[in-house]
Amino acid sequence: MSGVTLILLFNHNYEKNIEPLEKLYGDRFSSIYFIMPFYSGKKKNVISVFDDSFYFQGYMAYALDRLKDNGSEHFIIAGDDLILHPAINEHNYMEFFKVDSSTAFVPFIFELTDTTVGQPWRKIRPAWGHISKAVDLRLESPGINIWNYLPKAEDARILLARHGYQFEPILPRSVFIGELSAKRNDKSFLFTKLSQIKLAMRYFRYLAGSRRVPYPLLGGYVDLLVLPRANLESFVQYCGAFSARNLFVEMAVPTAACLAFDNVVTETDMEWKGLTYWSAKDVELFESSYSNSLSELWRRFPDNTLYIHPIKLSRWK
Repeated sequence: MSGVTLILLFNHNYEKNIEPLEKLYGDRFSSIYFIMPFYSGKKKNVISVFDDSFYFQGYMAYALDRLKDNGSEHFIIAGDDLILHPAINEHNYMEFFKVDSSTAFVPFIFELTDTTVGQPWRKIRPAWGHISKAVDLRLESPGINIWNYLPKAEDARILLARHGYQFEPILPRSVFIGELSAKRNDKSFLFTKLSQIKLAMRYFRYLAGSRRVPYPLLGGYVDLLVLPRANLESFVQYCGAFSARNLFVEMAVPTAACLAFDNVVTETDMEWKGLTYWSAKDVELFESSYSNSLSELWRRFPDNTLYIHPIKLSRWK
């Protein structure tokens, strides 16, 4: 068994992309698994899951619980449309991601109250379309009490602080409706103002009422993870608990990682960075710059780039 298992996670059922991905990574990783919702095939390295992709921490919890004792020191989890740099393989991944036996990699992590953040994609910064999920989190319900499966709130605050993140429970209004940065005579002013009005209507009950987050949480970008075997059981348990209460994945996973693992590195700690495109226009421009050719992309893969996202294989040849 290799020291690392590569797990490629599908948000949706695209069974025809399994074979191309196996060809893409097969000579670089000897242990490859796939997570796919409602998989109907018979491949033994495909783990079928049955849940909403907005909470795909549940996908990971199920798969990692199954694979945790396969002898791997690390598990790399990447979205099926995220492509790792061609030089990254099972022998050198620790050097690229700056991880060791007790260290996890998460590309980007932020405090929910940080109004300077522009990631994940935000139409009107710093408004984030999923922020209400943090306020709506209920740790108790008739179906399950996830208090039993998470650190106590004060302990969680301390665990996040050891990684340098300070949790403040009251969210600012701007993370719901954004900030109007455009001047009145700018072309974008009217569009931005109308968008803010729509957001204010959508989130009125939060703006007029409580914006308190009931449990210490973080946000982050989680389409690529490197997770150590050490303390993996805790990460799995926390992801499962957050999935059971429908906490959005980009809060659930960075929080679970910082609660579970002794060390968590992000792209801010390294020279190489990921390359992510948030708009359809930017994706099309990137594709056309390589003539939608994977061989051309491999030949001219951007320097010092850990990964590119998204790469929709069906659009490349």
